[in-house]
Amino acid sequence: MNEPQQKWIRFRLGLVMGLGGLLFLVTVLRAVQLQLWEGPRLQRYAQQEFQKKIPRTHKRGVIFDRHHQELALTVEMESIFAQPRELENPDLVCRRLAPVLGLDRLRLTRQLVQEKNFVFLKRRATPQECETVRAQGLAGIAFTKEAQRFYPYMELASHVIGFVGADPDGLEGLERQYNRYLKSPFLYEPSVRDALGRTLYLKDVEAVQENEGHSLILTLDRNIQYLTEKELKKGVLKAQAKGGMALVLQPRTGEILALANYPTYNLNNPKESPASHRRNQIVTDTLEPGSTFKTFLLAAALEEKKFSPADMIFCENGSYRVGSHVIHDVHRYGWLSFADVLQKSSNIGATKIGRKLGPKAFHAYIRKFGFGATSGIDLPGEVPGLVWPYQRWGEIEASNIAFGQGISVTPLQMATALGAIANDGRLMKPHVVSQVLDQKGQPAKTFPPQEVRQVLAPATARLMRQLLVRVTEPGGTATQAAIDGLAVGGKTGTAQKVTPDTHRYAPGKYVSTFVGFLPADNPALVILVIVDEPKGSHYGGVVAAPVFKAIGEQSLPLIGLRRLTPSVPPLAPAVKPAENAPWVVAQRALEEGGPAAPSPPAARQRLMPDLRGLSLRKVLDVLKDYEIELKVEGSGKAVLQKPLPGTLLTQGALCQIQFRPHL
Repeated sequence: MNEPQQKWIRFRLGLVMGLGGLLFLVTVLRAVQLQLWEGPRLQRYAQQEFQKKIPRTHKRGVIFDRHHQELALTVEMESIFAQPRELENPDLVCRRLAPVLGLDRLRLTRQLVQEKNFVFLKRRATPQECETVRAQGLAGIAFTKEAQRFYPYMELASHVIGFVGADPDGLEGLERQYNRYLKSPFLYEPSVRDALGRTLYLKDVEAVQENEGHSLILTLDRNIQYLTEKELKKGVLKAQAKGGMALVLQPRTGEILALANYPTYNLNNPKESPASHRRNQIVTDTLEPGSTFKTFLLAAALEEKKFSPADMIFCENGSYRVGSHVIHDVHRYGWLSFADVLQKSSNIGATKIGRKLGPKAFHAYIRKFGFGATSGIDLPGEVPGLVWPYQRWGEIEASNIAFGQGISVTPLQMATALGAIANDGRLMKPHVVSQVLDQKGQPAKTFPPQEVRQVLAPATARLMRQLLVRVTEPGGTATQAAIDGLAVGGKTGTAQKVTPDTHRYAPGKYVSTFVGFLPADNPALVILVIVDEPKGSHYGGVVAAPVFKAIGEQSLPLIGLRRLTPSVPPLAPAVKPAENAPWVVAQRALEEGGPAAPSPPAARQRLMPDLRGLSLRKVLDVLKDYEIELKVEGSGKAVLQKPLPGTLLTQGALCQIQFRPHL
């Protein structure tokens, strides 16, 4: 072998060895790069290729009533899903599964041809559907367990509990308000795939879920809730009304034992009911309180010492002009005591009391009782209502507000405000959840009773309870609320509804209300009943009071009370003023600077009333209790009288009145 050949061989060997060494070096460097620099990323990628994460819904906590009865719980159901990339024949799958699962075939086809790893076909399927699909043995179709919210009592307390969506996140009620407690954090259900991409489940690997959600202990009593809903429904149907609301409250703690709206809805199928049926009107809707508002006016007047129960008020025989408007009473009253104004529910009497109290002071007590502000109840959607500043009250507005018009309140505010009177003047914050329990059943959060403020002195509150008892006694407006063997108190209300479009009162549409407490000497319950747009009679004492009675009677044994007539101290007797003394409120001379009002019938010596402008019938009605001789001339309206208005009359005096036709 000559020299050139040897050089060529050496060159080739060197070239091969150099290339081999370079290739080895590149391989080593690449291995180092993959292992050290890109190792974690590649590891995650590899895991994604053979591991799958099947989503699982949360197992929400349980909702209990105050006696630990389950009102909402979670059960497991199977859901059916597809893995489009693993389907061998999507068209065949669509043909077989669409009719079984009740799915639209074209829509299902569009879902299965997508480049996705996971598509739900039917969530929370029935056992029969799951068995039918499982029997098909289709590749790429699998099953997973999901939590399903279940409400064993269906409609019971639906507006308090609320419901959840498919996520499942709370959408209404406590399910929404306490979603962060009830909802449990979750990760995924792991599974692996083989080399052919087939899904394998590891039986020894459980779902990776931190824990269940927290549970709630409510203040609701399941039995009182049931009978409240039952009696409210009966009352609404009997009155052929549009709907109704009822609330049962413990005034000493602010705990709500029952909250009902009618119509209601099935929590297990909320979509079957219109949205209006799912609205919790007790906290989300406002209304004019009507005559129930006189309760808080008179309480304020007593607290400010403007009146005593025996003070007499002249109620103008049923008609009283305020500005350009005339206020009417349902019945024509002359002289009424302060206590009787509440018992008879006189609008004119309330107007005069409000005038003596004054807009500024009345507005202050309205706010103290909680009107015009949210109560802070632990339910979503609460509204504050509407209370105009007293600076915007004219003479007419102040008069209307005195008997519950021109102001909007929520039913919840009405109940809690009366609860303050029932609780010796202490206003309590209403609530429906007493405790949040952790996974071990131990209290994680507690909600004790919370006093908001002292609205009235205890003595004033007790006196107001005595006055309210008279409303349910013979002669009052709510005799149908009376319970045999137990003294109860409360107030009726009948308010016209305002049309949203015209902002005027709708003819023939009323809201009938009764709100009361029992027993009267030491109230354990405050019960509110509202009937919306009753047909026929629309008075609160006729429509709502019987529902109050039915709820109260059936609740007594459930709260451990017996029918024992409590000793309610009688009201102080009416005190006669000194002879010829002006009456505190009634006399026009004191109120308007005009002629004096007729004196009360108890007096032996009286002031001559102003009869000018009255008809003969009204004159006879005004003078029926006066021990005088009456001489009448002419017909029409009274134009002349003798003696003149304000003249002191003695027994048997002659009164001459001349009438002329009214043009």
